[in-house]
Amino acid sequence: MATWVFIVLMTLAVAAPAIGVFVFWFLWRRDRMTHTLDQPLAGRYRIGYELGRGMNAITYHVEDSSSPQTPLVAKVLLTRAEEPRITRDSFRRHVVRFRREMEHLEKLQDKEFVVPVHSFYPDAVPPFYVMVRCRGSLQDELTRTPLPLQEVLNVVVDVCRGLVEIHHVGIIHRDLKPANILKYENRWVLADFGMSLLGGEKSNVTIPDSMPGTIPYTAPEVMYRESDRIDATADVFSLGITLKEMFTGTTVWESPTSSLLQNRFGSKIRKEIKLFDGLITRMTSLRSEDRPRDIPEVLGELQRIFQKVNEMRHPERSRLSPRLFSRPLLQGVERLSQIHKRTSSS
Repeated sequence: MATWVFIVLMTLAVAAPAIGVFVFWFLWRRDRMTHTLDQPLAGRYRIGYELGRGMNAITYHVEDSSSPQTPLVAKVLLTRAEEPRITRDSFRRHVVRFRREMEHLEKLQDKEFVVPVHSFYPDAVPPFYVMVRCRGSLQDELTRTPLPLQEVLNVVVDVCRGLVEIHHVGIIHRDLKPANILKYENRWVLADFGMSLLGGEKSNVTIPDSMPGTIPYTAPEVMYRESDRIDATADVFSLGITLKEMFTGTTVWESPTSSLLQNRFGSKIRKEIKLFDGLITRMTSLRSEDRPRDIPEVLGELQRIFQKVNEMRHPERSRLSPRLFSRPLLQGVERLSQIHKRTSSS
């Protein structure tokens, strides 16, 4: 009997190091899971050049083997192989957050003003999803030239429609900024839902030593992770900062009579921009309770402001029937009016 016990103990003593090495290798390989650029994602998407790199993901231009003429973009989870500074615990949190982003996007695929996603692969190694290739971002536009008031109206209308769509299903974006507003076909769409929060979720997955959102676009309650206070007003704040940037080229709001605006716009345009001062100040209030309570309220204010702008430009026409107008600005005002009515009644 003693002989058998001795044999078993010796076998375990010899095998234990080998087992330990195998377990260590398995965990190390799993946590550093990565793809090689010469291997198609999911055996289908051939990886091209890198488009961008964020805190937890890389975007690539990819080609679908079944439809090589369709321009697509893959957003792939950033692994420990690409970023060794990511700890094992942080990587696991990144995986959970990335899969949650895909879940939220999947809920929004019937929405017109959310970026269309081609396919989701939450269980791939590493997880990724493939979306349509857009023509650029609002951030690209803002680096080139000041936006005309008509284009500001076009952007605001589309972004508000997108926010209404996601808020209607209980999702708060929390990271709205020009880089996440993309031009797709003839409209602007919302993208990058990595920070999004679904109603009923107390908080998103917290990554240690990371700052949620993007300064200065992110609302204070999001920055301080006050989950119980986060609602649609967080996106109202981000939209207000984005409006500031569209008007001034900076996220710091300037008085309509400041030297910045005097150099950037003529006197006529400065008077028009002054009409937005009160609304933007309310939207970007540090106290969420002082902001417009939701996007329909913002739409109502914008409708009134753009109507005043139109009257300032065409005082002789302001008394006439709207049916007589053919100018793009008034057409945009009418779109705002229709959207405001729909969102207010829903």
